[in-house]
Amino acid sequence: MTSLFQKANMVVVLQDDRQRIRLTEEGTVEHFRQFAQAHGISCATYSLASQKRAGYLGSYVSDLDKLFYDRQKQPLKRQSALELRCWEDLNDLDRYLHDLWSAGRHVKWYAPFCWKWSFDTRIKDIHIRQATGNFKKPWNPQPKEEQYRWYVGEKEEYLDQVGCIYTAQGLEFDDTGVIWWDDLRWDEDIHDWCIDLSRNCDTAFVTAIRSSQASEQEIVELVLNTYRVLLTRAKSSVHIWFRDPVTRNHVRKVLDF
Repeated sequence: MTSLFQKANMVVVLQDDRQRIRLTEEGTVEHFRQFAQAHGISCATYSLASQKRAGYLGSYVSDLDKLFYDRQKQPLKRQSALELRCWEDLNDLDRYLHDLWSAGRHVKWYAPFCWKWSFDTRIKDIHIRQATGNFKKPWNPQPKEEQYRWYVGEKEEYLDQVGCIYTAQGLEFDDTGVIWWDDLRWDEDIHDWCIDLSRNCDTAFVTAIRSSQASEQEIVELVLNTYRVLLTRAKSSVHIWFRDPVTRNHVRKVLDF
């Protein structure tokens, strides 16, 4: 920030604290305020009334915030035109997403970082057993130049490469399929979100948490933020498969779909 103010008289920061997914990410509204105060810079804060995320469907993002951060339990009256759909079978959803791609839609699969990453798209790291047939997919490619081709998605093979949180931030698509794993579950007994770091395969993320003095609430919020990002990448439709039936029922009840 110091170098920015050496080059400009006014700096505009578009900040969303709920896209923070690592403890090491220090760009928060409060940190910007503290910097301004320490350097004698006037700081004004404004909230956006509408946003481009999720196809200008700000009410959907607001509903997610109530679901996640307000621990909303009663059904919300959804006003968003974004289609939300729950699927019982991953392979059925996969076929549907491929049909959307064939119709000219910009489509992507997304999942939390709950499977090891071999960095080889020939290896199907994501393996989920189902009674109707196992679901197997590789992660998205690692080289940056290949990631761009994956994002554009001109070849159907790129749809079969699942994106994670690190290839979700800042991107938008027409339609997305999201795997909701049991690293984040709703507990009906305590009416709160519970996380399970043993399900997380992002070693850098987990190591940083275990070596930190972060509160449990802060850690839970990082996982909530991750799912918030994954669920807001689509402009037209979000298709969700849930590992945990209790979580599925709760989310469907609150978001009314």
